[in-house]
Amino acid sequence: DWSSDVCSSDLLGKINFHAAYQRNRRREFGDPDAPLDPQLFFDLQTFTYKASYNLPEQDHWLFSCGIGGMHQSNDNRGSEVIIPEYTLNDLGGYVFFQGNYSNTTISGGVRWDKRSLQSSKHEYGGRIIFNEENFDFSNFSASLGVSHLFSNQVTGRLNLARGFRAPSINELTSN
Repeated sequence: DWSSDVCSSDLLGKINFHAAYQRNRRREFGDPDAPLDPQLFFDLQTFTYKASYNLPEQDHWLFSCGIGGMHQSNDNRGSEVIIPEYTLNDLGGYVFFQGNYSNTTISGGVRWDKRSLQSSKHEYGGRIIFNEENFDFSNFSASLGVSHLFSNQVTGRLNLARGFRAPSINELTSN
């Protein structure tokens, strides 16, 4: 995992960058005749990244924008296969704002996301278990909210939002 404040200044704002790599080698054993041979063996590798730019506060307003994404691949190394081998790429971008005036806060933002997923064909015993598939998803999400502090004990909030989440490989292809 690596992260850094690339640039920070009261006049220019702040730029952040984060990157991470993970490798998950999950094995499941279940054959008493071959106790050391995994029936399921997922070799999942994931690389994630995020960059954001936070502008300095100006007249009670904060603005932020950024991009983020993920590259993921899974290889099946066991004798059983419950999801196909796949490669997944995510990319998203956002803009966020927040304004603060005495007892009232207004905030909102928009976000665009795209997911591309390619799965591999898998055969077992002459039967096709999984077909090769290509999936593409993209959409916008947005939110707008206002909160008002009426007293130390009472805060009123109103939020409107539209969300989106692309399906996972399990939801699209599990057998």
